[in-house]
Amino acid sequence: QDASSLRAIAEQCTTEEELLQAAPLAAIAALPAVPPFKYSYAFGAGLLTLMPMVDVEPSDLSIERWCSAINVPSKKLIKDWNFFESSIDKLAEARVMMAEMKVAAK
Repeated sequence: QDASSLRAIAEQCTTEEELLQAAPLAAIAALPAVPPFKYSYAFGAGLLTLMPMVDVEPSDLSIERWCSAINVPSKKLIKDWNFFESSIDKLAEARVMMAEMKVAAK
């Protein structure tokens, strides 16, 4: 499924349970365990994008819950989420520092 069709499906869902049972995610859950599911950064980013569309705040707990529901390992997605959160915090700190340097230079 492409991103626009997944977003359209998510917009029609009112709960996370409904979205997790929708055809595209149910198809992922139905994949056989062998060979194992190949996680990709794009897949993880897609899941994280879908979460707020059904009022789910991305967190370690919600990621674990979603990955469990669709039978994919959560370890890499949690790692990517934590890295993203850390990067956002560092970016905010850098912006503050740049603003302070700009004020100090005047």
